[in-house]
Amino acid sequence: MTTNATDFAPRMTLPPGPRFSLFSKIGYLRDPISLFSQMKDKYGDPFCITTSAKTVFTADPAGVKQIFTSPTDCFLPLQVEAQKQVLGKAFTGHSGAEHRRQRALLAPGLRTDALHRLAGQMVNAARLRMETWHLGQSLDLVEEGMAIALEIIIRALFSVHDRDGIEKRKKAVRAFSEQLSNKLFLFTSMMGLLHPAVPSQGKFIHVRQQFQDLLLQTIADIRADPGNHDGLLAHMVLAKRDDGSPAFADIEMADNMITMLIAGHETSALSFGWAVQAVLGTPEVYDKLMSELADVDLEVNPNAVHNLPYMNAVIKEVLRFWTPVPDVLRLVAKPVELMGYSIPEGTQVCACVWLTHFDPNIYENPWDFNPGRFLDRRYTAFEYYPFGGGERVCVGNTFAPMELKVLLATVLKTCRIELKDNKFPTLLRTGFLLGPKTPLRATYHGRLL
Repeated sequence: MTTNATDFAPRMTLPPGPRFSLFSKIGYLRDPISLFSQMKDKYGDPFCITTSAKTVFTADPAGVKQIFTSPTDCFLPLQVEAQKQVLGKAFTGHSGAEHRRQRALLAPGLRTDALHRLAGQMVNAARLRMETWHLGQSLDLVEEGMAIALEIIIRALFSVHDRDGIEKRKKAVRAFSEQLSNKLFLFTSMMGLLHPAVPSQGKFIHVRQQFQDLLLQTIADIRADPGNHDGLLAHMVLAKRDDGSPAFADIEMADNMITMLIAGHETSALSFGWAVQAVLGTPEVYDKLMSELADVDLEVNPNAVHNLPYMNAVIKEVLRFWTPVPDVLRLVAKPVELMGYSIPEGTQVCACVWLTHFDPNIYENPWDFNPGRFLDRRYTAFEYYPFGGGERVCVGNTFAPMELKVLLATVLKTCRIELKDNKFPTLLRTGFLLGPKTPLRATYHGRLL
């Protein structure tokens, strides 16, 4: 079996899958985890179902490797009309040289050294939120994570520090996120009903335009007074091409900010909620982690958490167990061979993260929350890939784990909270991500410090 997708000439064939597409569309929209498991059990790996188009799914590391390491002209980013409507002209919609150019321009603001400078702000954002909690309060861990992560990402992208400016942007992000997670909007998008006359679509288009207008005004403000801004957006505004012209059009910058704001806080919030739930719900994990954190002073050096082996293992296990995005999709640009099947142009292929991360042939007892597995073994990039892979790996693949470590350490070392229920809720789709079917709830019992 080849380990690279290659050009070929024979008759096109697709892996087995269900005949009727409506049920798979509904399952993919509502409960993709159950759908993936049922399809693999019935048809094997790979299998083919219809989502927005014919899609070939594989969770086998060999197939994942083919997708992630194939020549760049074999696959394109998935840019169905619904995704274009959401992300616009963001870098995620480009491929080849233009995609690499934009990623390279974004890279300086996402390097480890740049992110380390944000650690203190992360601690402060978490503590600011915790100051609003009162004794005996019932907390929704994902909602609390959402509030903290949104504060952090707004400060990181815009270098906004005044309360009014932060709250104005929070309001715009929340309005956009609310429309994005609307089930009717998701259903009409998958069915291709994208016209503004469709109520859910018209509302989304209106809210997105308001969000984009706010970002365009922010860009104009930065350009008028560049010395007073140092966030990632300011870096984009000031970036130049080799000929001295602006590196990004204003609309590209606005759409890139939309992508980063949404992806950068919703995924972090979900991971934060699951991390707190998992650590508090697994006493042996909690004890080991608190012992490792005992000598860490978050006031003096919050970045010390990044050098803790068990903390690193805990975060890796959280992201294995609850990867917010369960699948990594690509569009076939020209006929390729994948896992022994001839895949025609226009078909979608998918590296199924969730199925890989729960494969008992890769992870012993995969349904056990066990950070120790990451101390005992190093997994390949095709066995463990919570941020996707290849040249299109998520640009937040460094930021997200760093943020999660700092926030988890801050909460555990600062306050005492108790879970309402140690059981892990069922996963269901919330917008384009996977989240808990029921809220992750805990009770606040006061400060430790």
